[in-house]
Amino acid sequence: MELQVRKEGDVVILDLSGKVMNNDDTALLRNEVKQQVEDGTRKLVLNMSELQWMNSSGLGVLVAATSTVQNVKGVMKLAGTPEKIMSLFRITRLEQVFDFRASVEEALESF
Repeated sequence: MELQVRKEGDVVILDLSGKVMNNDDTALLRNEVKQQVEDGTRKLVLNMSELQWMNSSGLGVLVAATSTVQNVKGVMKLAGTPEKIMSLFRITRLEQVFDFRASVEEALESF
């Protein structure tokens, strides 16, 4: 997985690409979210539009990430989630846990 960080106003956007499949991928994402929260970020968008696949490890790190953000009264949104990854959220019934938006632009407007 590759991860790029950018900022729009007071919102940090994490652009994810590739696959979230192993400990290196999940550690990268977990550490970045933790660092953003420590730096004072309270609005976070994970742009998932370029993700190819995610397994249960990826789902687990997203659950942990949303918890980390919510613990500081922040908000995390998932944007552009591909349909085949969205099916994982449905199967595991995690779709109610996250705030999904069709695009980064829609996520930004929703804050």
